[in-house]
Amino acid sequence: MKTKKTREQIVNQIYVSQEDIRRLFQIGYDKAKDLYQMCDEVETEELGPWRYEHRKVRMNTLLKISQVSLDQLRQQIKNAD
Repeated sequence: MKTKKTREQIVNQIYVSQEDIRRLFQIGYDKAKDLYQMCDEVETEELGPWRYEHRKVRMNTLLKISQVSLDQLRQQIKNAD
């Protein structure tokens, strides 16, 4: 059986899926889908045919779109525990 990733594990990944976004930001499916699609458009525009992961987006792109720094996100996760 596959175990669910924790927010700490997700924040340390290079690529994140739509489900990872949902769990990381603790948002619903529709909001996670919208955020993923925005990131997907940016990645397709920036990388085009050289995109490495087609079902995931880079964490850097996600942070840029959500306007949250990696340090802020890590601090938020740490304070939530």
